[in-house]
Amino acid sequence: MSKLINIFDDKNDLRDTFWYRYNQKGRALGYGMDIPFDEGTMDLVTYEHWLGNYVINSFVFELTDIREAIRRAETTLDYVNRCWIVVPVQKRKTIESRFLATIQEKKYIGVMGVRKYKDRPFYVHFHIPEVFQEDPPKLEFLSYLKPDIDEGE
Repeated sequence: MSKLINIFDDKNDLRDTFWYRYNQKGRALGYGMDIPFDEGTMDLVTYEHWLGNYVINSFVFELTDIREAIRRAETTLDYVNRCWIVVPVQKRKTIESRFLATIQEKKYIGVMGVRKYKDRPFYVHFHIPEVFQEDPPKLEFLSYLKPDIDEGE
């Protein structure tokens, strides 16, 4: 039986746990971590083929400050098709009771929760954006994305 671990050491631990599960089957055609842009750094950016479209997603990882995560997600929308806020799964009630209406107003922002198990982490969608923006205005950071190629590891 898997042992539940409720604590993430930091945002990088949350990111790494999420990324391990999210890209387990190689869904990202390219990705980059800690991508610099005009307003700061994007924690994770992926380039994916989704429902017949090529989509650029950014991911904001936050352990506690949901307002800051929403602000950071909004700043990335000039560069990506949609943004996901990723939090520990224990934040679900907080998201749904205090922040979901605000997030739903932002058409291109979704929320996922991550649960950390010792041998098999998983993530769950709290809110999926109904649409993605087709042409984000700024795409200059694409050169930072690297193909997700397993080099015999």
